[in-house]
Amino acid sequence: MPLLLNERLIAALQYTEQGYSVVPVYAGGKRPFGPWEIRQTTPNTAAELTAAFKSNTMLNIGIVCGPVSGNLVVLDV
Repeated sequence: MPLLLNERLIAALQYTEQGYSVVPVYAGGKRPFGPWEIRQTTPNTAAELTAAFKSNTMLNIGIVCGPVSGNLVVLDV
């Protein structure tokens, strides 16, 4: 079952609190909502995430890998 808007926003904020750089992405893919290059060094704030998720209800959660997210590595197999 897809997450509701409030659930996605809450999850995004929790990931941010855990030290991950969250990037809103359009549903059904990995295309970022807005510029993401800056998120390689500077995570979104809670206010920025809240505004993004409330302005577009068709967003999912993406996480930037690498140093900005505690050296997170993801393998797509």
